[in-house]
Amino acid sequence: MTTTPRVSGARKFVAFDLGLFAALGGFGAGTGYLRSFTADACEPGRPCDDGLTALLITGGLLLWLIALFGALGLAENRAVEKPQRLPLGTTSAGVLTLGLLGAAPANGVAHPWMFAAAAPFALLTVVTGVRGERRIRRENADHLRARRLAERLHRTGVTVPGRITGVQRIDRAQGGRLTDPHRLRLDIHYPGPDGRSYTLVHTGTFPVYALPNVGGELAVRHDPRDPSAALATALPVTSRPLGDQLETLAALHRDGSLDTAEFTAAKARLLGTGLSAGASGGL
Repeated sequence: MTTTPRVSGARKFVAFDLGLFAALGGFGAGTGYLRSFTADACEPGRPCDDGLTALLITGGLLLWLIALFGALGLAENRAVEKPQRLPLGTTSAGVLTLGLLGAAPANGVAHPWMFAAAAPFALLTVVTGVRGERRIRRENADHLRARRLAERLHRTGVTVPGRITGVQRIDRAQGGRLTDPHRLRLDIHYPGPDGRSYTLVHTGTFPVYALPNVGGELAVRHDPRDPSAALATALPVTSRPLGDQLETLAALHRDGSLDTAEFTAAKARLLGTGLSAGASGGL
């Protein structure tokens, strides 16, 4: 399997332009600031026109913000099937560093304190970049292995019924609130061609109205030559009665967890299939 570069040549060119925008933005905003608040910043060669000063500050900040959000857009990969391109923390710290370095020669005069201010952010860029790059390399390797396994199972795998034997929440608390309250790890037992029972550990995010239960079933696709190589290929089917699921939906609608549109759609899926309304879940 061939892989494409995480950052293409065109993206590198855009990244260079955004870095230039950050430096120019820092220079413009810094120059405008000095001309506004420093008495000796205005000379015959550097007039302090109020309109020009305001334009320098506004234009400089705008250029810097364009560089920041543009760089974050380049770094972030919103495609679900692909991993992150670049560390977002590194990108933010790098844009801030370039802005401060651009402001160092503001108004045509060197300002050593600006270089000193940029130094810790430059160090932060390097440290977070190294750590983030290692993490992303691991994610890329895991993603590539999963793609290769999925393609292999698509060609040569067989599908068998699996049963959920364990459900564990793996959400992480942030500031006292759950950032992802329905991210679960499932232990799934399925039979192999040799008559033995195998276990697949699957991690996914599930809608609040279709959380999997122990004893639920789902399809598992595995390689008959290596039954331990497997992927979950369908959403779990809840073992709860249909009436209980409808009551759960109604309770979630009453307490505001589901709005009217979500409640109506989930109820329609339940009544249309008689099974768990989890067609948008995280497998």
